[in-house]
Amino acid sequence: MSRQIHDEEGRALVEKLEDHVRRNRDRLIAQLIGWGVAPDRAEDLLHDSVVGAITALSQLEDDSQLEGWFHRILRNKAVDHHRKKNRERLGNNKWARQSRRFVVPEFQPNPCQCVHEIIPTLKPEYAEAIRDVEMSDDEMRDVAARIGISYNNLKVRVHRARRKLRERLEKTCAKCAEQGCIDCTCGKGKRD
Repeated sequence: MSRQIHDEEGRALVEKLEDHVRRNRDRLIAQLIGWGVAPDRAEDLLHDSVVGAITALSQLEDDSQLEGWFHRILRNKAVDHHRKKNRERLGNNKWARQSRRFVVPEFQPNPCQCVHEIIPTLKPEYAEAIRDVEMSDDEMRDVAARIGISYNNLKVRVHRARRKLRERLEKTCAKCAEQGCIDCTCGKGKRD
């Protein structure tokens, strides 16, 4: 059942929602990650949830229930995200079965070596997270137990570490970073 929301009332609800998200952003991102959303995708889903909630404010029956109502929208976005990923995976599997006769040439990327110089400049816990998770074959749960933090805390830490590393790579590598640092040429002089 929808209700009529007047401009002033709508602005107040939007402000209340935005304030809630702003105050609880890290917790909401961690919740999405806990629901199995990849850390690099969690921020986008949070934003999509806010936009969806603002669009659907007329469906909110009781203003005092705004936060719980928003969390249901957030959870539904996470569920929709997983369903979409599963559909894509199933579609890709079907395509792969149909295209087995095609030979895919092996691609040997030349990853950016600047990463090894930038990692030590990160906060120590971020550098440790990158080394322990990204540069080893250890499972995240094993890494979390070894360094004495929760699995979810480690996932958030790795997400933040990746973001900081990406920001610094973009400043250091410029053009190379725009193309994903796959066939790196920016550090050639440093490696030779």
